[in-house]
Amino acid sequence: MTTEAKVAPPNPTPIVLSGIRPTGEIHLGNYFGAIRHFIDLQETDNDCLFFVADLHALTTAMEDKIDLDAASIDVLRWYLACGVDPSKALIYRQSDILEIPFFNLLLSMIAPEGEVRRCTTFKEKSADMETKNKMVTVGLFAYPVLMAADILFCNADIVPVGEDQLQHLEIAREIARRYNHYFGDNHLIVEPQPLKTAAIRVPGLVGEGKMSKSTGGPGNVIYLSDTPKQIRKKVMAAVTDTGPVVGEPMSQPMVNLYELLKLVAPSEVYEEYLARHATGEQKFYGYLKQAIAEHMTALIEPIQARYHSAECSAERVQEILDASSAKVRKIAQKNLAGMLKDMKFEHLAKQLAP
Repeated sequence: MTTEAKVAPPNPTPIVLSGIRPTGEIHLGNYFGAIRHFIDLQETDNDCLFFVADLHALTTAMEDKIDLDAASIDVLRWYLACGVDPSKALIYRQSDILEIPFFNLLLSMIAPEGEVRRCTTFKEKSADMETKNKMVTVGLFAYPVLMAADILFCNADIVPVGEDQLQHLEIAREIARRYNHYFGDNHLIVEPQPLKTAAIRVPGLVGEGKMSKSTGGPGNVIYLSDTPKQIRKKVMAAVTDTGPVVGEPMSQPMVNLYELLKLVAPSEVYEEYLARHATGEQKFYGYLKQAIAEHMTALIEPIQARYHSAECSAERVQEILDASSAKVRKIAQKNLAGMLKDMKFEHLAKQLAP
C-alpha cells in the first residue's frame, strides 16, 4: 500500500519572489537583467516580494569588508529610482527577517548533500575565489540551501530565474518535497515553479564577457551613478574592429556594441546602424558609439534624478523597510510555527503563536 504524496496547494494569489545581492554598485547589467523584470512583475496579478540578499553577499564578499547595511540601503534606493513601487510589492532586506536563518538551519537537515555538491555555480565560484586567494566557506557551499530558505519561508509559487539558477531552484523544490513527505502535518511547503525570464545579456565594454567589474574592471561597466561624461568616456573607449566587410560576420566587439545599442536606443536607431554595417560603410563607428552614449545617458539621467529625490532617500528606504519587514515577518513566523510543530519543537512553536 502506497502513501499518497502530500502536496501543498498553490496560494490563491501567486507569490512571486526575487532578489539581488548588494555586492557592488548597480549597473546596466543589474537593471536589464533583474530590476526591469521586477517592474514588469509588479504590474501582474501576483503578490510580489523583492528583497536585497545581504546574507548571501557574505558567501563571496566576506573578506571584502563591505558595509552591508549601507550597501543594502543603496541598492533599495536604486530599486525605487528605477520604478519598483512599494505600494505594489513588498520590498525588504533579507537579514531583517530573523526567521530566515532558522528556516535555513531546519531545511539544511533535509537538503540533499549530493545535489548541493554537484552545483556548477559552487565549482565555478570556488575556483574563482581560490585564484584570488579568498577563503572558500561552508556558506558558499550551502548557498543553495539559504536560497531555498529565501523561497520556501513564504511559500513562494514563482521564482524568476536564469539558466544558471535553475539548478538551485530544483534543489529548493526537492527540499520542499522531502519536507512534505517526512513532515507536512501542520504545514505544507509549496513547490516553487521557475519563471524563465528572457535571458538578457548585457555585454561589457572590455573583452567579450558580460558587463561586470570583476571581469573587466570599472571601465567594463556603466553604473547607474555614472555622469554623462563618464558614460561617454567609457563607451568611446570600447573596442571595435577595423571596419565592416560586406558578407562577413560581425566581429564580437561589434556584436557587443550593437547589443548595447539595441538595449538603450529606439528600434529605428538600431536598424539604421545595423544597415550601415551590413552595407559595409566605413568610418561610422565613432557615430555609433556617440549614439550609444547619448541613449544610455537619456535612460540613466531620469533614474539618477529620482535616486537623489526625497522619495528615494535613505530615510524613505528605512521607513519602507520598517513597514515591510513587519509584514514579511508575520508570514515567516506563521510558516515557521507550522514547521516547528511538524518537526516536534512544540516549545518553540508556542513562542511564535499570535
